[in-house]
Amino acid sequence: MGRVLSDEEMKKAWGKRFKAERKKSYPRQEDFANAMQKEGHATTKTTVGRWENIGGEYGKEKPGFPSFPTMQSISRLLDVQIGYLIGESKGRTFDEQEVSEYLGISVEAVNALRELAARPGANSSPFKEKYGLPTTSYADTLEKVLTSSSFRCLIDHLNEVDCGISDFTERNSPKSRNDNANLLESERCREYRLSPESNPERFDHDGHLVNESGARMFDPEDPERLGEEVIGMRNRVRMAKCLLIDDQMAMVREVWPQVVQLDEGVADLGDIVVQATENSCRVTEKP
Repeated sequence: MGRVLSDEEMKKAWGKRFKAERKKSYPRQEDFANAMQKEGHATTKTTVGRWENIGGEYGKEKPGFPSFPTMQSISRLLDVQIGYLIGESKGRTFDEQEVSEYLGISVEAVNALRELAARPGANSSPFKEKYGLPTTSYADTLEKVLTSSSFRCLIDHLNEVDCGISDFTERNSPKSRNDNANLLESERCREYRLSPESNPERFDHDGHLVNESGARMFDPEDPERLGEEVIGMRNRVRMAKCLLIDDQMAMVREVWPQVVQLDEGVADLGDIVVQATENSCRVTEKP
């Protein structure tokens, strides 16, 4: 369950989202006011202006929320849920929110999949112009990919890349480098009972432990340590790249097994098998 929002937070969300949604369906305030009138509400352009400034000021007044029945009509006309307008939900509609919660991914990710699935197909215009034939939709291709067993392997390895980069970035952030250097420095001082007071020659003016040449012993920007970190991550990335290429090809072979033969210039057309090269073509009837 989400956090209960304060009145100010709800007004702030409404002020931002209501106007944006209104403009999508009703470019002018008058248009929306007319639509609300057809719903049985005494709404004018001025009324819409007040609603768009909830949480702020409209002239000399500070507009408040419309009544709940009015909100229901607004929600219906804009095709968004009331919870979205007041900031309680990230999903514009209940469907978006439910799918987001069910899959455990953001509303933005849900909409990205939806928009991709809605596309008519790669190179649809050139194909139609050249052959006059429809093309495979993105929804069909997306379904084949998402339901393939090899897709799981691809996501597993992508997740390893994500975790590896996140860990590398966090471990080598300015704060982490400084914390680690200070910890190692404290352990060394405690082990050898060193302190700026008793061993001033072992510390710099910032109170950090130094070596015989006067350089800080545990430097957060030590080139050797940082170099080892980068080399280690480089090797992990190179290995991940190989795995990801293998995953992609395994998925292609699983979803479209004919690519294996087509890669060799062989096509099974049901009643015949065609084997073609740049210089010859052999057609064999199937028994």
